[in-house]
Amino acid sequence: MKKTRTISENYEALKAVMPQRIREEFDQIEAGKRLPELYYDLPFKKAFHPDLHPDRVTKIFQLIFHQELVALGSLNTAPPKVSIYSKNTILDQLALMSDEGIFDMEMQRKAQEFITERMDVYVSDLIMLQYSVEKGNKKSEMSFPDIPTTYAVVFMKESPSRFQSNPKFIHYRKNETDTGVQLSDLSKVVYIELDKCLNQILEHRCPPELEELGCFLAFLADVNGDRFTIKGDGPNRNMYQEIQDELRDMAKNKKELMSMLTEKYEADIRFSELNQARKEGMQEGIREGMQKGIRAFVSLCRKSDKTQDETILEIKREFPLTSDEAKEAVRNYW
Repeated sequence: MKKTRTISENYEALKAVMPQRIREEFDQIEAGKRLPELYYDLPFKKAFHPDLHPDRVTKIFQLIFHQELVALGSLNTAPPKVSIYSKNTILDQLALMSDEGIFDMEMQRKAQEFITERMDVYVSDLIMLQYSVEKGNKKSEMSFPDIPTTYAVVFMKESPSRFQSNPKFIHYRKNETDTGVQLSDLSKVVYIELDKCLNQILEHRCPPELEELGCFLAFLADVNGDRFTIKGDGPNRNMYQEIQDELRDMAKNKKELMSMLTEKYEADIRFSELNQARKEGMQEGIREGMQKGIRAFVSLCRKSDKTQDETILEIKREFPLTSDEAKEAVRNYW
């Protein structure tokens, strides 16, 4: 009878096939020399889970949106339609705020040039969830002005190119016409560049009114203190120390290490393969050259268990194709 391997044995087997840089990182984590990074999925979710730590979620919300709302806990209802990227990047638990609004925090480890488009899709799903959720009244009695606000913040470890030339590290999306008319909005979306914020904090260039937020963002970007050191008397110090203690405990849990190692490997490999597929198609700048990249891209999506509809949407984001062209590409290369 074949013996079932333990979690520890599976973990060691997986680590053995990793690139050297990943093996060395996890060796240091296991030895207690480094903490798991907060910009990875599992540590970030646990540190800022709305049910486990509503006080932390409240603090972050108030620092970013400057509203005295509090997190009541997680919202487990799923949107009627979820972004194709939600498997990797969207928190499983959305926070319900005291104004009945939804608050989502998303950590983006790799720079994505289509991050704003992706957030538009996902925030639209959350708005529909707000409009569709049962409130004890009839559909005809619901009005658009009564729909609670959807709040979303994207923490970007690496800045996409469209943000890099701007000196600010926090960007609030606005809704207005070309003539300057301010429009009402059912969502508030904020994009935050962690790398740029960390540099400004270290170089003492962070605006004074953003210093508390800036220190929190620097902590997110550098929880191991390689560059950023927490001040002994700084605000939120207790929260930072509690989070670091929790990360140390995670480093002792083989099941959680296995989860982090699997995520890191899949994310790194997928990102490099997608970029390579895109480069192969875009370098020559002509249709013939792009077909090779599209073919590789479709193949990768199949390996990742994407459906044909999901693959069509991803192709449209990665290549300059119309909907009909994307559908034809999937038909040809699926």
